[in-house]
Amino acid sequence: VRSTCWYVRNGCSCGYTYGNARVGLTRSICSQFKKTMEDLTALVFSSLAPGLSPDLWPNSANLNYYADGLQSVGWHADDESLFGGKCQDCSIVSLSLGGRREFWIALKDDEAEPIKETVVEVDLQDGDVLSMEGMMQKHTMHFLTREPHHRAPFWPPRINITWRWIVNHRPCCFLRHSATSAPCAKDLHVPQSFPGERVASSPWMKPWPDEFQH
Repeated sequence: VRSTCWYVRNGCSCGYTYGNARVGLTRSICSQFKKTMEDLTALVFSSLAPGLSPDLWPNSANLNYYADGLQSVGWHADDESLFGGKCQDCSIVSLSLGGRREFWIALKDDEAEPIKETVVEVDLQDGDVLSMEGMMQKHTMHFLTREPHHRAPFWPPRINITWRWIVNHRPCCFLRHSATSAPCAKDLHVPQSFPGERVASSPWMKPWPDEFQH
């Protein structure tokens, strides 16, 4: 089972529930971890969205640690109400650190199952940034594969940080009455490179049909 940590900023106190798992807010966040997350957020979003005020940078992040190639995540969409991805633009920005892993994306059918004929794959390597934007969480699913069994136990560990914008705060959150919105896809752009780092290009081989844009 992979290790998970949930991080919020700007006064948010929401927990994160997905599937049968709940990741509560870490109450005793050490100052070094908070500084590291703020520094990473600034590094990524000052390049990815240079016109976006720091106050409008993501207000949450989910961190996952994959100890080896045996740990993975099955087909799913990040369509929780917290992020509003079923009814409005929902931007998610992912930073990969450590071992390379295969990331698959596919359109989903009416039964919320991936349509295998639509699968596209991208290799996420150390320092790669990938963004999922628009209505992707409504119309698509994604999947982090396991490595082949003979090499999986020896695969380098990986940390994945996915920044998100909480737009529907929990009733118990201090920001429950605040209006929050995620940036539209046009507000984000993938620069040629971050200083000293690699950036993944878009995995899409061709545009989705128009009916999947809304």
